[in-house]
Amino acid sequence: MLSLARGGGLKPVTSLHPSQTSPGPACLGAMLNGGAFPHLRNLSLAVCGLGAKELRVIARSPRLKHLRRLDVGGNNALLAGDALRELSESPDLSPLLVLD
Repeated sequence: MLSLARGGGLKPVTSLHPSQTSPGPACLGAMLNGGAFPHLRNLSLAVCGLGAKELRVIARSPRLKHLRRLDVGGNNALLAGDALRELSESPDLSPLLVLD
């Protein structure tokens, strides 16, 4: 998945659903910030084993302001710690975002 995110051969992709893939911080950073998916509006990361590191990558990404739907359900590690707060307080969080 990391090579796909870095490659940019699929445009315009508006939705990604890499659910149950455990993308990790590097892959998420490439997906969101690498320029391969400039039209991305919907991102489903349900049951991906996301933790604080991955959520911080999302929260700190300028791409966050373009997302209209972000699904992070089923990632139980997100229920603890400050990463969820960082996401909710991100200056790039769109008021139009639906967060699952």
